[in-house]
Amino acid sequence: EDLLETSCPVYLHECLLMLRTPNDEKFASTRQEVALKELPTLIRSLPPDLKDLSLSLLKQLLNMENTFDFEFFANLRSEGMLALACCQPRTVGLFLVEELFDGSSSLGHRFEILNVLTETAFELSGSKKLKYYREKRLERSSLFSETSKVSGKRRLVPPESKISSFHIDQAIENSETRTRRWGRRRDQIPSVANRFGPLAPLLFYTLMRAFVARKGDEQIWGSHGAMLLSSILFTLTSFVECCGPYPGSEILAKDLFELSWSFRDAEDSEVRAAALVGILSCFASMNDEMTTQTLMSHSGLLGFLSSAANHDPEMKCRKLAQSLGKQIATASGQSIMLLN
Repeated sequence: EDLLETSCPVYLHECLLMLRTPNDEKFASTRQEVALKELPTLIRSLPPDLKDLSLSLLKQLLNMENTFDFEFFANLRSEGMLALACCQPRTVGLFLVEELFDGSSSLGHRFEILNVLTETAFELSGSKKLKYYREKRLERSSLFSETSKVSGKRRLVPPESKISSFHIDQAIENSETRTRRWGRRRDQIPSVANRFGPLAPLLFYTLMRAFVARKGDEQIWGSHGAMLLSSILFTLTSFVECCGPYPGSEILAKDLFELSWSFRDAEDSEVRAAALVGILSCFASMNDEMTTQTLMSHSGLLGFLSSAANHDPEMKCRKLAQSLGKQIATASGQSIMLLN
């Protein structure tokens, strides 16, 4: 009955009014639910009032609670925020960074904001489309794979239940892809425009400056500081990865390296892993000259990698250190002993 009384919004301002429906009003739950479901589509249609309403919609989404126990509420809210960030990246992205370090934000909100920022970079860079094309190519080729015939199932994308595992596998895969020599001709993948490249410096340095300014604020970091720090490092790394070959990307990589290097020996294994992922991605983004300069200015890097590859108590950190050492050896022509 409630659904019959609630029509889908046609205009963005209607959607905002439905999201603001007081909880004690009749049909409040269905009005809010319908608005949440329709919002991403309305935003991505780029209505003329999007620019004026983007921050109002974002604030409404950030302040909403799952009062009526909607199914997939968190996903619906994140999808709305992602649509706003992709369609109004400068305005929404800068506001999200500001909200991330607001003292009143909950830990869950901070993680959600970082996830939206990361997904925004991923989508605007075209990586999502490229990932789809690659998966379709793998799917086609696997039809002739003996393994797939035996097992009857395939997994093309690593599970994202653990963000650190996903980033570790992705970082190693990206670095190996960028340093691998081309062999026989492969199927052509359609080119995709990178709309994140021009935005990357703005969002990268805004997030980095905010982090440096608030890194001593106990109210923000609390007892879960290591988890939040590793997530921030992952997001900054994603910005560098998604920037691609856009002019200035190597400067971003160099600055990310300096930040990641400062956390290389952190007590928490998630922070160490995030730092190594950052360093690995940085070297994958640097040219030969910058790689050589970085190695010369950080004389302890090779020794650290050798030690971490052999003695770090966490397997994921050892794995990252080994991959990074191999990448540097390939790029610099140096022989690095990583395993005893």
